[in-house]
Amino acid sequence: MDASQNDSPRDVPTTATDGTATSADGVRIRFRVEGHGVAVLLLHGFSDSLDSWWEVGVAPVLARTFRVVALDLRGHGGSDKPSDPARYRDEHRAADVVAVLDAIGERSSYLVGYSMGGWTALAVARLVPARVRALAIGGAHPYAQSLGLVRQAVAAGADTWLGVVAASWGTLPEGFVARFARNDPVALAAAVAEDRPDVSNGLHATPPTLWFAGDRDPMRRRVERAAAACSGRFVLIPDADHFTAPASPLLATTLRDFLANTTHITKGEHP
Repeated sequence: MDASQNDSPRDVPTTATDGTATSADGVRIRFRVEGHGVAVLLLHGFSDSLDSWWEVGVAPVLARTFRVVALDLRGHGGSDKPSDPARYRDEHRAADVVAVLDAIGERSSYLVGYSMGGWTALAVARLVPARVRALAIGGAHPYAQSLGLVRQAVAAGADTWLGVVAASWGTLPEGFVARFARNDPVALAAAVAEDRPDVSNGLHATPPTLWFAGDRDPMRRRVERAAAACSGRFVLIPDADHFTAPASPLLATTLRDFLANTTHITKGEHP
């Protein structure tokens, strides 16, 4: 795929194209590109895949105006699935995004991340800030977080994990359950083997950031706290929990408008 796609007309029908990038440690990362214009990278949550962005309608809406690039996080979907927990640390996750940007010929992009994808987006902004124009972070925050519940449930088996998470976080969409079943449980366990440290000290230096969470998401207050700490914008998704918020029609249009306004503000700053 050629970076010259950025010069194509907007608001025209597009066709999605899949590709593979190789990260710094040799892990292959599957990605999909659709649309033309400024690049927007979409990063999904734990045990999901890039296909979720099309299922919930976010990718089709954004692809009318932007060059949408979604990737399968390492250990998920069509990407390689290392079994060593050390290969899921932030530097590796950030390197995966850099590899995809290099593969599609983009120097920088907007990052939209949800849940684990939101944590990954924050890692990219912290470790390779020159590759990030702006952020949209949902269902995630930069404060310390134990993943012990997830680890225990994953270790107990797929049915147990899905049941525990549904009870704690909310209704699980059918598509998510199907995608989870196609993942490798050993890789999933490795991906959550380490708790998340507090990385909030650098919030003041983050680029323009939109934060969002469902009104029934247990993370809501910490997401709001992060937005206030960096003078970012917070959007509450009504009648939504952690798993249903991405499917809200409000999210797709909110992301579209935020990115369009940010594109106007930052025009000329990123060649």
